Amino acid sequence: MKPEELNRQIAELVYPNDSVHQYFNTDEVYAFNKDTGRRTHNRNYCNNWNDLMPLVWENRIAFEAAFFKDHEGDRFYLAHTTFKSDGDVSVLNTNPQMALAQCLLKVLEAKEKNDG
Repeated sequence: MKPEELNRQIAELVYPNDSVHQYFNTDEVYAFNKDTGRRTHNRNYCNNWNDLMPLVWENRIAFEAAFFKDHEGDRFYLAHTTFKSDGDVSVLNTNPQMALAQCLLKVLEAKEKNDG
């Protein structure tokens, strides 16, 4: 999944009452209040640790540098839920921030499914 798609999907789950948009050719997404039309948030979960990490902590996602490489020599990073009650979610990616963002999306989707 591309960073811009991942950012948009996370923002839509985090700000369900806002209208989420992406501008031009950037990864950053903006949330607008549906009633007033005013911008309420701008986020880039895939490239800004400050946007991503509060949600990672809030959703109890852990991170590990996996000590194995694929046939091309790429090192993988593992992001996963820390408690079985949060569901059994884990993601491997060569980019640590993308691993965390992808795991976060899966956790948020599972929560929405269980709440809805």
